Amino acid sequence: MSHWKELFREIVATDVCCGCAACVLVCPHHVLDYDSSMEKPFQTDVMRPDSCSHGEKGCELCALACPRLDHDAGVWRWNWPNLEEQLFGRTRKADEVFGVFREVILARASDPAIVAAAQDGGVASALLLHGFETGALDGAAVSAYDGRQMTQPRLITTKEDVVSTARSRYTYCPTPLALAEAKKLRLRKLAMVGVSCEISAAPKMAASGVRTWSNRIALTIGLMCSETFLPEPFIEQKLQGDYGVDISKVQKINIKGRVVVTMDDGHDVDIPLKECRSFARDWGCPFCPDFAAEHADISLGGLGMEGWSMVVIRTERGEEFWNGVVAAGGVDTRPATEEPAAYDLMERLAKRQRRRTRNIEYWMDEGKVEPWNAEEAEALHKKGTPGARFKPVGSRPAAELGKVSIAGPSPKGLPDSGVPTRE
Repeated sequence: MSHWKELFREIVATDVCCGCAACVLVCPHHVLDYDSSMEKPFQTDVMRPDSCSHGEKGCELCALACPRLDHDAGVWRWNWPNLEEQLFGRTRKADEVFGVFREVILARASDPAIVAAAQDGGVASALLLHGFETGALDGAAVSAYDGRQMTQPRLITTKEDVVSTARSRYTYCPTPLALAEAKKLRLRKLAMVGVSCEISAAPKMAASGVRTWSNRIALTIGLMCSETFLPEPFIEQKLQGDYGVDISKVQKINIKGRVVVTMDDGHDVDIPLKECRSFARDWGCPFCPDFAAEHADISLGGLGMEGWSMVVIRTERGEEFWNGVVAAGGVDTRPATEEPAAYDLMERLAKRQRRRTRNIEYWMDEGKVEPWNAEEAEALHKKGTPGARFKPVGSRPAAELGKVSIAGPSPKGLPDSGVPTRE
């Protein structure tokens, strides 16, 4: 049995934490909060940041909800065979490099207005609209634009909401927090749209028995993701500072082997991706082995295509929902074989991301004492090197990483932070 103490020691303080805020969402005593600037949870009693102010015994919900903590062993886990058994009735095979699936297909929304308003063909929007129109869904937890090109979790329930939240920003958003509003409104048929770490929180809660929240989720839509950018440095320093982008006129941001910023007059500002790598998160993302949102009902990725998405149907629930959308004419489809380059890219990115946990284990076993560096480890441990032959086991204690973590815990949860102590 694990509690906030184990969650803090193994996940938050070590930078393994992805920032999904599932722990904050499920805390029934409201002693956990979320530091949006740092994208990490913290204990509101600053006199004991690593100990639950409610008491360590009797409540383990935060640990049960965390998609990166093995709550039984109290250690970091990145391989979840029990979640695969729950979702698919079996574990993934060695050759299923982007996870278990039933079908892979190319698709875009059939409504041109949705395609124009959305990202990479608007498939996620088409799924949500079908759910709202048929009553299969009564709401969705999504990432929304806050007016400054930053993202925030939002509960949406209408077509207008879908259209207004359709585009990506490539900055992180704790999407599960939007489920709190859904609970207040007593909504019980929700979709959750998010990147892989957020999506994994849903089956983790279900498998762990946190059903107050998991029972409300009727569909998970996973967005393929390698990493996200730190919001203020990426937007203010790179876009505004280096390229003179007027943030108020940005329509959307995309990645097509480069960062593409589309302005409201239709022209694009192209930025080499290598210029933006230094603005990627040094915590959370480098510990994620899941590019293709393997625990989702349906996974989506643009993969360099224009106006189309690669759609990976994974679960029986996802297949049933997808078939309904296709039958209703909500999407146009093509065989995935028509875009072999995109399919190959999906496989390559999935393989490369799976090497991350191997690299971290190798780094730790070498006794490295400097902060973890994903790019350096990737360069050192490519195919043919001793590091490439290192086989990760699926879980391990990570507390030692706390000594070399780049970010560490949120300062809001530490003494002298200015955050009031709760009695």
